[in-house]
Amino acid sequence: MRCRYVTDPEIGRVLIPGCMSVAHSDDIRDCSCERFDTFAQYEKSKYNEEVNRLKKIIVGLQDYIETLENATK
Repeated sequence: MRCRYVTDPEIGRVLIPGCMSVAHSDDIRDCSCERFDTFAQYEKSKYNEEVNRLKKIIVGLQDYIETLENATK
């Protein structure tokens, strides 16, 4: 998600999520974070990455189970 500033009444201006290039230069145009228009797009992307990661683990475990079953025959 792209950087943005949020104003907190107690703290003041806060940079979210806070990439170092913007924090260093104090120029929002330097943001190098992932470019998503909405928070929902960001969440969907992260969700899909996690699903794909878990699918790879499942396939590996299924292969391991097959190997064990074949070894006991």
